[in-house]
Amino acid sequence: MPVTNKGKNQPKALLLGGPLGRLIPLNLPKFRPASRGPRGLSLLGKYSLQILNDQDCLVSLARERVVLSLDHRQILCRPCREGLHNLANLLYRIINGQADETALSWLQDACTALQDQGPGHGGREVAAPILYLLKRFPEEFRLHAVNKFCPARVCPRLLPAPCHQTCPTNIDIPSYLALVAHGSYLEALEVIRQDNPFPWVCGLVCPHPCETACVRANLDNPINIKNLKAFVAEWAANHGRYLPLRPGPATGHKVAVVGSGPAGLSAAHFLALKGHQVTIFEALKVAGGTPGWGIPAYRLPRDILQREIENIKGMGVAIRLNSPIGPGRSINDLLTREGFEAVFLAVGAQDSVRLPVPGAEAQGIYWGVEFLREVSLNGKSPTQGQRVVVIGGGNVAIDVARVHLRVARISLERGATRVTMFCLESPEEMPASQWEVEEALEEGIEIFNRWGVKEVLTREGKVTGITLRKVARVFDEQGRFSPTYLEDQTMIAEADAVIFAIGQKVNLGFLSPGDDIGCTPRGLIQADPESLSTTRTGVFAAGDAVTGPATVVKAIAAGKQAALSIDHYLSQAPGPAPIFRLHKRQRVPFFPIHAPDKIRDGRVPMPQLDPHDRIMDFAPIELGYTETQAQKEARRCLRCDVCIRCGACEKVCRDEMKVHALEFKPISDTERILSDYLRPGERCITCGACALVCPTGAIEYLETQDRREVRLCGSVLNQMKTSRCQACGAPFVPSRYLSYVTQHSDAAMGKQVLRRWCPKCARAKRAAEFIKF
Repeated sequence: MPVTNKGKNQPKALLLGGPLGRLIPLNLPKFRPASRGPRGLSLLGKYSLQILNDQDCLVSLARERVVLSLDHRQILCRPCREGLHNLANLLYRIINGQADETALSWLQDACTALQDQGPGHGGREVAAPILYLLKRFPEEFRLHAVNKFCPARVCPRLLPAPCHQTCPTNIDIPSYLALVAHGSYLEALEVIRQDNPFPWVCGLVCPHPCETACVRANLDNPINIKNLKAFVAEWAANHGRYLPLRPGPATGHKVAVVGSGPAGLSAAHFLALKGHQVTIFEALKVAGGTPGWGIPAYRLPRDILQREIENIKGMGVAIRLNSPIGPGRSINDLLTREGFEAVFLAVGAQDSVRLPVPGAEAQGIYWGVEFLREVSLNGKSPTQGQRVVVIGGGNVAIDVARVHLRVARISLERGATRVTMFCLESPEEMPASQWEVEEALEEGIEIFNRWGVKEVLTREGKVTGITLRKVARVFDEQGRFSPTYLEDQTMIAEADAVIFAIGQKVNLGFLSPGDDIGCTPRGLIQADPESLSTTRTGVFAAGDAVTGPATVVKAIAAGKQAALSIDHYLSQAPGPAPIFRLHKRQRVPFFPIHAPDKIRDGRVPMPQLDPHDRIMDFAPIELGYTETQAQKEARRCLRCDVCIRCGACEKVCRDEMKVHALEFKPISDTERILSDYLRPGERCITCGACALVCPTGAIEYLETQDRREVRLCGSVLNQMKTSRCQACGAPFVPSRYLSYVTQHSDAAMGKQVLRRWCPKCARAKRAAEFIKF
C-alpha cells in the first residue's frame, strides 16, 4: 500500500505489531501536527498495523509498545531491559499526571541512551521511534507532562471535567469547588485567578456554559458554579485578602493596550505577570469597557468592577483615561514615537447596529448600546414619554428594558409607566439568557415574540408608535438568520419612545492609513486566529473587534491568548507562538459526605430582592451566599475531574461479583452516571472490587479495625461494621460480606462451612484437632 502525503488526511506513524511492537516513523516534511485526520495506516500481512487518528494518544501507545517489548525478555539483553523499564516508568508517570516538563528531558535522554547501544539491540529498535515522536510531536508530549491533559481524551487520569472543558478561560472548576466545600476560600480564589483575573465580575455576569455541561444536572440541577466564584472573591475582599498578584521580574519591554475592556485588562494582567510594562489607553472617562458602562449596576455593581481593576493596576499596569487612539496619537505613533514594542487592540464592539426601517430617524428613536452608555455615564435616561417600546431579543435588549424601568421609577415625572419588548424570535429561540428573560417578566416587562418592525409611525417628526408584522420564521433550513414575515398579519403599538437593541458592531474609525492594519469584509480587524497577530508587525488584536460581539468571559480568554502571543513576540522565541491550551491543574482531596446527604441536597437557591423592590433602584438583585450556603452548594459537586463515568465499577459489581449494588444510567453514548446513591447501602458487601477496577481512583475502599467503607469521590456509599472473631474477639469481616462469601462458597462446594473465627484462630483450632489424632 503506497504512503501518500496529500491534503490534511496524512498518516502520522505506523504502529507495527511483531515481536517488539515497533512504532515505525514516517518522514513527512509537509505534515502539520495540528492537522486533522488519520495519523497512521492499516495494513494486513505478516505484521499488523493500526490506524492512528486524532483519537489515538501517542504517549499511551508508546508506553504500550515498551511494555510489549518487555514481555519478550528472551530477545533483550540486560541493559535493554533496564533501559526499557526506565522508559516504561517515565511514560507511566506522564500519562498519569505525575510528571512535569523535566520528565520529557529524562525521556529523551533515556531513548538516546538506548539508541546509542548500536544495531542489533532490541532496546534501540523501541527507542528510535519514540525519539522520532518526541521531535515530531513535542506538543502532544508537552500537553501530557505540563498541562496534565491528553488531547486524544484517552488517558483516564488526564481527562478534565466537562465544566472545566467548557470554561473559555480554563478555570479548574472542580478544584475550586472542592476548596469551597472544605472552607478554604482564599485557596479557591487563587485557583480561579490562575486563569481568570476577574473572579468577582465573572461570578456575577458570566453566562456560565460550565453549568450547562455540569453532570449533576442529570440528577437534579447543576452546581451554581458562577455564584460560587463571586462568593470567594467577596469573602476575600471582606477579610482584606483580595490583593493584587505579584508581577514578574521586569523585562524592560513596553506594551500598549488600546481599550480597557475585559480583553485589554486580561491581556495587561497576564503580561504584567510576565514582567512587561503595560499601559492601557481608554477613550472614555471610566475603565472597564462594556462591563463598565453597558452591564447594568443591578447585575454588576461598579465598585466590584473597580475593585478588580485596581488589583490589575496594583501589578504596575497604567491606565490612561480620556486617551483615545486616532488623530494626534495613532497606532503608528505608539510604535515609532512613544517607545512601545507591541500594541494590543482590544476596542470591543461599542456601537449599535442600525435597523434601516422607515421613520428610524425620528425624534424619540434611541439605540441600545448608546442608551446604556448614556444612563451609566450620566446617571439619567435620554428618553422621554410614558410608553417605551424596546426592539430586540438579546441580553442587551433585556438590559435596556430593565434599566429604563428603573430609571422610570427613580424619575417618575418623566419616566415610562409601561415598557414593552418585541422580538423576532420565539421564547425558545431568544438569544437572551433564560434567567434574564424570567427576571424581566417578574418585573412587569411585557415580551411579545415573533414580531418584527415594519415601520416607525411619526407625527411632526416625533415617534407615535410602530407597525409590526408577524414573523413566519427566523432561520432558514440551514440554520442561518433569514427572517421571513406574514405581510397580512400586522399590529400597531403606540409609543412615545422606541429603543432598538438588535445588535452591536465594531467602530474602527480610530485606525489611520499609516497604521497598516488590515480589516475584513465584515468590518472587523484582520488577525490570525491562533497568534492574534495583525497585518502590522508587533500589533495584535482580539476580542469583539476580531470575532464580533461575544461574552465577557470569551473576551478574557482572548486577552489571555494575546498575552501569550505578545510575550512570545517580545522574547523573540523560536517557532510559532504558543496556543492557550486546556490545563488540568490539580486534584483537591474529596470532601467526605454520606450518600443520602449527597443526593438529597438540591441546588441552594440564590437569595434575591423581591421584584417589586428591585425595580426601585439599581441595587444588586442577587444577595449572595452565606458561608453555610456556599459550602452546602459546593459539596453537591460530583467531582468529575476524577470520576470519568466509564461505568467500570458498575460492570464488575453487576457482572463479576453478581451483587449489582451500583445502579447507573446512561447520559451519553459513552458515559453513565450513578443514579441511585441509596442502593449501595442496601446491597454493597464492601468487597472493594469496584475500587480495584476504577482507572482514576475515584472509588476508595477503606478498611479499619472496626469497619469497612466504600466511597465514590468522597460520597460514602456504604459503611459496614466488622464482626468479631468468636474465639479471640479480633475484627473479622462485615456480616453481609461473610454471608455473601458463605452463600457462594457453599453453593459451589456443596457443603456448609461455618465461618465464625478469624483465619488465625481457625488454623489454630484445626491444628489442635490434628494433635488429638
